[in-house]
Amino acid sequence: MGVSVLEKATSNGTITDIDGNFALSVTEGSTLEISYVGYKSLTVPSKEALGVLVMKEDSELLDEVVVTAGLARMHIICTTYLLCGGMDVLASCLRGRGYSVLPMVVSLVGSCLLRLVWIATIFQLFHTTTMLYLSYPVSWILTTLVHLACLLVVRHKMNENLKAAAQR
Repeated sequence: MGVSVLEKATSNGTITDIDGNFALSVTEGSTLEISYVGYKSLTVPSKEALGVLVMKEDSELLDEVVVTAGLARMHIICTTYLLCGGMDVLASCLRGRGYSVLPMVVSLVGSCLLRLVWIATIFQLFHTTTMLYLSYPVSWILTTLVHLACLLVVRHKMNENLKAAAQR
């Protein structure tokens, strides 16, 4: 599924379907390069590609891919984790003012629902792990901004109540 099949020394290529089948018009006597992440690439004459080809796992390459993906995830999430702390501080400020349900709802919608919407929309358009990892800082930024807006509204409301109480 999704194995890359490329006519060597050209940009002519395709990917296989879920069953490993593919169709590709190539020049007679050409060579095909067949590759897939985590497997050793094959180079075969195009006539041999008419049969069943078996790719061998390349565990060394797969380990490298896993480490690279882990580092990319750490880079995006760890460098922006401060935003999550800011989100928690603002939610705690709201709880300290007697509003406990509001920050809970904002956090659930911002951190969970927003990521699901991201996966269903943005991630479908740009299907990369980086785009998936970006859902974290984006959800943290938006949730932090909503918490800040809620805190400002609550603070304004409390100040108005204090002024009204002082005038009585």
